[in-house]
Amino acid sequence: RLFRRATDVVEGMLAQTTEVRIREALLTTMSKVYAGHFALDANRGNLEEAYQTIEQVRGRIVAELLFTKPHNDDLEARDEAIEQNITMLKLRLVSEQSKTSRQKLIDELFYADLRRWTTQTPLSAMREPKISITDVRRVLRPDEVILEYVLNDDESYCLIISKSGMQLAKLPARQAIDSAASSLLAAIHD
Repeated sequence: RLFRRATDVVEGMLAQTTEVRIREALLTTMSKVYAGHFALDANRGNLEEAYQTIEQVRGRIVAELLFTKPHNDDLEARDEAIEQNITMLKLRLVSEQSKTSRQKLIDELFYADLRRWTTQTPLSAMREPKISITDVRRVLRPDEVILEYVLNDDESYCLIISKSGMQLAKLPARQAIDSAASSLLAAIHD
């Protein structure tokens, strides 16, 4: 429950900022929360919950890509219309003499600014995995497996998904894996 709550808090903070540095810091924090959540489920033998955590991470990554780089022309046009509306409201606010009218314009600006967020992927869209583990296993051939890696500071994991079931392999800490990977890449480069 605490990991889900921590995820919700970080998601809420992400929804409140467009500043790139702050978003990166929050996503780093979220990565640690997800890794901890996965480790808890994995060590308790609850591999389906661990899989759902991986799917939630995947959803967050896709949502972040959609947020930072819109690919849809309609979305971009809608964003442009919102920005134009905000600019017009600001211009009207500067020239407005009536205190009551200015307050109304400030309220309109507030709601126009909120509309920026409503054009984005709703956070609820990534709450539950879209593909269940049963569905994944159903489409795998007997000679296929999916390997999902979760690197953590203390201990890392590999979730092994096959047609016949799921297994968990415990791996060394992230630093040991990074070091081995760097050594291998250096040897390949040489």
